[in-house]
Amino acid sequence: DIETREEGGTPNILGAIRAGLAFHLKEAVGEKIIEKREEELVEKFFQRFRNHEKLLVLGSSTVPRLAIFSFLIYVPAFDKYLHHNFVCILLNDLFGIQGRSGCACAGPYALELLNIDDQKGQIYIKFITEDENGRFDGLSRNMLMKP
Repeated sequence: DIETREEGGTPNILGAIRAGLAFHLKEAVGEKIIEKREEELVEKFFQRFRNHEKLLVLGSSTVPRLAIFSFLIYVPAFDKYLHHNFVCILLNDLFGIQGRSGCACAGPYALELLNIDDQKGQIYIKFITEDENGRFDGLSRNMLMKP
């Protein structure tokens, strides 16, 4: 295939190896064990943070889900939420929890979770696309990875 052969850049060889190892591990451990562990992490998260007055977890806590959470951390003294990049840095550097700030491909879903109407959503979209850091005020998306 001439298009593939002439495409610039180096193939992601390490990425392909890592993906293969991930599938091998999934097969070795078994899907049921992985699903059970995901359920345990989700339950543990909601038991700990369900009623926390300064943590607003977005999305449903009653439907089956992966251990991926979008949330806002409220600071009453300033009547504001912590910046998403700040939250992700603290989670990573202090606790080893891998996170990704911003909303990336989940923008429309984030607007729905935050009850932002179309008109205000357009303002946010304009703001996001004009800001090179891709800021979305206060939304952090984090995946629990540690046992």
